[in-house]
Amino acid sequence: MKDEWISTMLGLTREEWVSTLKLATKWQFLNARKIALQALQKTKGLATERITLGRELKISKWVLEGYKDLANIDDTTAITEATASTIGWETTVKLLQIREERLRKRNNKTGFNTPSPGSPSAPTTPIFNFSLCKVEKTVEDTFKEELLQIRSEELQYSNV
Repeated sequence: MKDEWISTMLGLTREEWVSTLKLATKWQFLNARKIALQALQKTKGLATERITLGRELKISKWVLEGYKDLANIDDTTAITEATASTIGWETTVKLLQIREERLRKRNNKTGFNTPSPGSPSAPTTPIFNFSLCKVEKTVEDTFKEELLQIRSEELQYSNV
């Protein structure tokens, strides 16, 4: 509770909190790192930023969230060349494969309850699509080794 009060009272910008987090991580200031993390949890940030900062600062949750966000984007232009150069081409290809598989499965299903042939026409209603639920597991499985490595390195900062 005291840590949350400190982060609120300081009134730093997101960029200032990121700088604080970087320095606290580098110098092993665990309490300052914890406070910076709490402050940054309130602002989500871009998926690519969460991935790069998560990798750099050993925050597996951010990496995983960023991957999930990019894999769940429907806009085919959302993952750009700039995104790929930021998060890495291999990572980008894996995320695009996950996303394409999700979209293909979704498009192979009608996604709607439609009346059977010969029956009176009724309004179509959307049905629940389970593919979004599977994306999270697929992302975790695809990036399992990287996430395990980050989590093992992350442990050195969890003594607070």
